[in-house]
Amino acid sequence: MLVFVASGVVRLIRATSRLHVLSGLSDLVGGCVLLAPLGPWSYVPGWTYGMLLGPAVWFAVVGVRRARRLPCVPERRPVLAWLGTAVNLLIAGAVVALVL
Repeated sequence: MLVFVASGVVRLIRATSRLHVLSGLSDLVGGCVLLAPLGPWSYVPGWTYGMLLGPAVWFAVVGVRRARRLPCVPERRPVLAWLGTAVNLLIAGAVVALVL
């Protein structure tokens, strides 16, 4: 669960195109949605979810603001970028559909 959030943050920081920003955002959404019902809330207080969600929203805003200056498709290997983004969106959509 935290792996989704961490990979989303890394993708948003290292984004070289708008497709990478979209992929990072889908990772963030999937991780946060998956963490809400499946988190270790009997061991960890609920306010820690807010501590995770705050930086995730901040990185999402930074990624979207950076996306204005980035090209839509990366120059190198555009097919892999489209494929990776499609797979990430499918996984995030499945997580949202199963959890919610």
